[in-house]
Amino acid sequence: MKTIKLYGHLGKQFGKIHKYEINTPHEAIRLLAANYKGFENAILSFTGAGYRVIVGKEDSDLESLHINTGAEVIKIVPIISGEGGGLGTVLLGAALMIAVPWAMGSLVTSGFLGSGVAAG
Repeated sequence: MKTIKLYGHLGKQFGKIHKYEINTPHEAIRLLAANYKGFENAILSFTGAGYRVIVGKEDSDLESLHINTGAEVIKIVPIISGEGGGLGTVLLGAALMIAVPWAMGSLVTSGFLGSGVAAG
């Protein structure tokens, strides 16, 4: 059982703590998008700098979202535009949703695919 902690606007809108039998951050994002109407749109329409996905105490990059983790806690943290440096890996909302294969169709039609999707 993993604990998913949502911060900022996501925590306010969808609840701060969720517990599910999952193995990867990718599964956490996919599960939240499937179970909470508006979750995908909230990720994609966020106007901040992006998100940090923290697994245990380590930042995740786009490639590691699919890695099975033994960590008990996955945190999804919105980053406000203009926050200072040293934030670790910041993923754009489109990058998080690209990690979810079934969202690809909506990203193509909405124009979110194209320029870079992750900043480091």
